[in-house]
Amino acid sequence: MRRLRNGALLVLLIVVMALPAGPAAGQGGDAGARPRRVTEGTLLWRTAGQQTPGPAPVLDTDVEMRVTGMVLRATVRHEFLNPSSEWAEGLYVFPLPDDAAVDHLRMRVGERLIEGVIQERAAAKTTYEHAKQEGKRASLVEQERPNIFTTSIANIPPGAAIVVEIEYQQAVRYDAGQFRLRFPMVVGPRYIPGVPAPTDGGPGWAADTDAVPDASRITPPVQRPDRGPINPVSLRIELDAGVPLAGLESPYHRIHTTPLSAGRYEITLDQFSVPADRDFELVWQPVAGAAPAAVLLTESKGDEVYALLMVMPPGPTVLERRLPREAIFVIDTSGSMEGASIEQAKAALKLALTRLGPTDTFNVVRFNHQTDRLFPGARPASPQNVREAERYVDRIRAQGGTEMLPALLSALDGQEESGRLRQVIFLTDGAVGNEGQLFEAIRERLGGSRLFTIGIGSAPNSHFMREAARLGRGTFTYIGSPAEVQQKMIALFRKLESPALTDVRLDLASIDAEVLPARIPDLYLGEPVLVALKARTLPSHAVLHGRFGASEWEHELALHRAADGAGLSVQWARAKIAELMDQRRAGAPDDDIRHAVIAVALTHHLVSAYTSLVAVDVTPVRPPDARLHPHALKTSLPAGWDYHAVFGLGQGASAGPLHVVLGLGALLLATALGICRRLDLTFARPRRAGMRGRALRVAIVTVLVGLGVGQLGQGAWISLKARAAQHLLQRAWARTLAGEPEAKPWPWADTWPVARLQAPAHGVDLIVLAGVSGRTLAFGPGHAPGSPPPGLPGVAIVTGHRDTHFRFLKRVQPGDEILVEAPGRPRSRFRVREVTVVHSGSAVIRSGDGPAALVLLTCYPFDAVRPGGPLRYVVTADASAEKSE
Repeated sequence: MRRLRNGALLVLLIVVMALPAGPAAGQGGDAGARPRRVTEGTLLWRTAGQQTPGPAPVLDTDVEMRVTGMVLRATVRHEFLNPSSEWAEGLYVFPLPDDAAVDHLRMRVGERLIEGVIQERAAAKTTYEHAKQEGKRASLVEQERPNIFTTSIANIPPGAAIVVEIEYQQAVRYDAGQFRLRFPMVVGPRYIPGVPAPTDGGPGWAADTDAVPDASRITPPVQRPDRGPINPVSLRIELDAGVPLAGLESPYHRIHTTPLSAGRYEITLDQFSVPADRDFELVWQPVAGAAPAAVLLTESKGDEVYALLMVMPPGPTVLERRLPREAIFVIDTSGSMEGASIEQAKAALKLALTRLGPTDTFNVVRFNHQTDRLFPGARPASPQNVREAERYVDRIRAQGGTEMLPALLSALDGQEESGRLRQVIFLTDGAVGNEGQLFEAIRERLGGSRLFTIGIGSAPNSHFMREAARLGRGTFTYIGSPAEVQQKMIALFRKLESPALTDVRLDLASIDAEVLPARIPDLYLGEPVLVALKARTLPSHAVLHGRFGASEWEHELALHRAADGAGLSVQWARAKIAELMDQRRAGAPDDDIRHAVIAVALTHHLVSAYTSLVAVDVTPVRPPDARLHPHALKTSLPAGWDYHAVFGLGQGASAGPLHVVLGLGALLLATALGICRRLDLTFARPRRAGMRGRALRVAIVTVLVGLGVGQLGQGAWISLKARAAQHLLQRAWARTLAGEPEAKPWPWADTWPVARLQAPAHGVDLIVLAGVSGRTLAFGPGHAPGSPPPGLPGVAIVTGHRDTHFRFLKRVQPGDEILVEAPGRPRSRFRVREVTVVHSGSAVIRSGDGPAALVLLTCYPFDAVRPGGPLRYVVTADASAEKSE
């Protein structure tokens, strides 16, 4: 009998500890306005976009690479498995290297292999759509950016798989005595500026805008990290370096290396497969003196000879007088930089400050949705100014959107000082969708400055980073982990402090050849000359010319000693297309460039902005009456990124109610055990056994009472802290209005007041803090990263806990007035338009510069016990036409 009762009490304890988060959506008894479910096409939210309920296709990726000298050939296999009982269409957005020449597509259906054909983009899309409607298996590969591609696969049978193979070629990068192979695995979420368009062309989470017309095609749905890894990638590399190696490593993944023969290795991932959440990099270094000073590869195709030439210039023989510099450091502090990225960027910037010389001047510019300068203009690098800059950097926090254009224009302000070398050092992850606008700004505003980009994080936008540096006549440096900061930054400083090789040109005597790039960029210490060329025939010799400062440099090359290369025509064509697209950005007529790109791409079987690869099986397989269910496959969030900092759907609930319930449950159990003790007195048992049982029960009751009181105290403390903090925040808000930047309410705070929010009908007066972390929301509602300040154009997002500061939201009705005051601006009035409930996994904030609007966000339902949950309660308010105070 006693064992039965103890067992029952144990079961009761487990049940109490496992109390559900609350009633299911729509079943709670919350008072106030009845929320409607958000649907596709609302002003503020975009759901998964034409998605089909049920399991989406599962993706496995296998990558095989062969590196011969400096040429890489890769095959990427995407296996789409349909786990459902319905016919499926899959759409997957994935990255490739920004200089990859994609020239082959194959679709494997069982034992059959269907080769893709190259067509103009619109024609390829039509071919794919017709095949899809006819029930035929088909695949389509389109280029969205030079480093972003989309694969569509139609009519995947229930329970079956289809494999899509893509091949590409590229030249391996060589710098400072090391070869580097880089393979991106994930497209990071992009910040999308601009005014939203009325319609979207793709299934992404962002709306198309005037600044990014294809935003919905480059913003695939993102898997929440707490739901586990997806999209595993396996990788195998066969490396034939051609020279003995002093080192071979992967900085960000564990690898297994098998020597095959002299200079040849097989490299695989140590764990067989890894989540697709960060870039893979392989680095190998020839032994001292083994790396060739020049490499020439040639390939004959038809009547043409294609060549790839790499020459390593020597360092400057005469040390030029060091010119004083004006260094402008620009640091990205947007929400996508939250976590490891911002710490890497801050460490790199602080290290850079220590390298400034006494004759240098400098300034620091930081940006998210706003741009801020440390000084009004560049100041001397005195110890006092450098210390002030270091304190400025220490205060930096990552939050907000990525309005990069104003920061870029601020840095390239055209105020170069005569006699100084002006260098702009840009630290960012490049997570933006408006690359074209930024490239145009660099071209127009660069002047005499040089732009050096530093890619931060696990998956930076390499296309933007590399192209911005090329247009800015600088270099691109990548920092993927904190351990690399010092090594990579010192290497960059050596480049910045050494004379560049400028005015580089290749003299081929009287031979008529097309050399790409047409204008060879400036080269910094450790960088080679790399050109692709096409000619009817090559001369026996060529001469490279250049300048180190005031010193002339030239190098004679023997071209008759060329080695055979494969696929060089494809690499030349890829460089030709890049050159044509550069001319388009410079103002060449769109139609002329389009026709020229199509001609090159069709001739060389290349995917481009205007051409696509399509493969179609001739046999229809889907029955005419069977429906096809489309799915946009989710991508991983890049490693180290904060999901809520990027998308702004923070957790709007504290653990207070859970502590209270657990405390009451523990006290209830203690009471039950006390009652059982009295009942036990009616049963006879041996005295010793009874004493042991009573002692054990007393101990358990004591523990439960302590636990219950502790949990109740914790719950009360959370509520008390939320109330008390607002009094301290009012003082910090007064200091903010007086002009103090980032007025911390207490010395150790990592947040500060950014606005005051009032709901007169509900007697609410709250100070809004910067950010939506759990620490921040414990003290007050938070302004979500990625959204503009309240009252400015666009949608401002404020998140709060449903059980403390935002409990009043359940009483809010359409038509209620919300007042928001921000520093330096008149108070803004908003009128509540609607109340909605959204699922945090399938709805994200629409960014944009449309009319001012306000979203108040918390967890739902209000009477839930556990913090969090998948649902969010959304109050949407529009800027009032009434005059603001």
